[in-house]
Amino acid sequence: MIKIKQDSKTSINLIFDVYGAGLLLSRMKLPGDTTVKLDEVSLTLTKKTIDILKITINEEYDRILPENSTLILELDSDTLKYFEKRLDDCLNGEDFYPAELCKVNFRKWKINIYAFLTK
Repeated sequence: MIKIKQDSKTSINLIFDVYGAGLLLSRMKLPGDTTVKLDEVSLTLTKKTIDILKITINEEYDRILPENSTLILELDSDTLKYFEKRLDDCLNGEDFYPAELCKVNFRKWKINIYAFLTK
């Protein structure tokens, strides 16, 4: 299970269970972009219906871009490695703590992305 919920104008929560953490991690280790189907989405920052999360490398900007039915999360390689390590920790019995994953740009706002492992 992988969900995205907007918590406020400047924060988005990425929520996943162990299966979702494993899916994200396995896809992130493959070459190229990471794409996963989302089980639930609640976003007010876009009027588009989002059901896919795509994670890509962008060494210049950390940002999110809604495109068609996809929410694109562009992160630098260091942030992606950090995310992979945290997901691996989750699969080894640890919580995703602290919940802060990264800060990204969306239009004129800075959006905090938080990640939560649910049991």
